[in-house]
Amino acid sequence: LRDREYVRIDKKRLVAEDKGRLVTAFLESFFARYVEFDFTANLENQLDRISNNEIEWKEVMRQFWKDFSLAIGGTIGVIAICCKQEFLLAIVGGVFVLEAVSVILQVLSFKLTGRRIFAMSPIHHHFELVGWKENTVIVRFWILSVVCALLGLATLKLR
Repeated sequence: LRDREYVRIDKKRLVAEDKGRLVTAFLESFFARYVEFDFTANLENQLDRISNNEIEWKEVMRQFWKDFSLAIGGTIGVIAICCKQEFLLAIVGGVFVLEAVSVILQVLSFKLTGRRIFAMSPIHHHFELVGWKENTVIVRFWILSVVCALLGLATLKLR
């Protein structure tokens, strides 16, 4: 923490630096909800209702992941910026970058020329519409994710 300038030692105490306070504020603002009593109590009630077959588990998980994934994504982005590894984040998240870029290109192309580049965006839908089975798309995106992760690891500096 000291090496990355999140804290400094002052009279045998850890004192937060600006970067440390920024990261702490960010984490508190995005993750405070997940440790609050009401949130955990409500989630427990929902899990009980799922176990009693009163509600569908997929909808509960869909809502939880919708909110939580934004917090995770934002946190990963902040960590990459604080560590000065923004480019590495783009490499490791190559599949997500590809998906986002496909949407941006599709919208720009349609607004500027009235024509679409892909049959549908994000790009995984394009592959499904041109005849790839869903499982094929999933497996190939997994493989691409592994390749991106390995490329990211290969770019890390050993210290």
